[in-house]
Amino acid sequence: MRFALRRLITLPEQLALVKKKKTVRLIPRPKGSSGSLTKGFSLIVAMGLADNEEDREMYGTMLRGIRDIALYAKIDMSKTYTQQNAECLARLFKNARDTYPILGKYENNWATAAFVQQFINNRRKNNTRNQKKKGGLTRRKGKATIDELEDQEKSASPSSKNVGSSEEEDEDGEESDNSKSDVDKEDSDEEEPENAE
Repeated sequence: MRFALRRLITLPEQLALVKKKKTVRLIPRPKGSSGSLTKGFSLIVAMGLADNEEDREMYGTMLRGIRDIALYAKIDMSKTYTQQNAECLARLFKNARDTYPILGKYENNWATAAFVQQFINNRRKNNTRNQKKKGGLTRRKGKATIDELEDQEKSASPSSKNVGSSEEEDEDGEESDNSKSDVDKEDSDEEEPENAE
């Protein structure tokens, strides 16, 4: 993955930039949540990138790029945005600002945070949908659920019991004592050689 490299600026150049630089007003975060038009805002409109085709292309490029940066920063997709490691988020915000300098004009990285929240939410919903298609959220690869095990036990027929067993069941389903168990037979065999002497 390539990130934009920043050129080191000498002290005189920094001073010249400070003199020329006007006070940059950061864009505050709109009220509500991104993606919810009824209770929130459209992210592309709030960022001011919905006006022309070039800005919309930039928005799409940033969306894809921040997704890649999030994966590079090792964002855990099994957790929500608020449960993420602060160091991973800090690394993500820094890399995103370095790669897309326009993100520096949004107060407290709210635009980058909205991109990441959208990515995490979409990934989590997609994973949940895929798990439901595969047979439910309780199924794990190679492991049966409790319901599946109970169904297997119910479907087991009485003819599947050991055929050569000496135990018999009477009409009530209880075992009868007509024959000795295997343990009793072994005990009686051990006692006979001692008496033979």
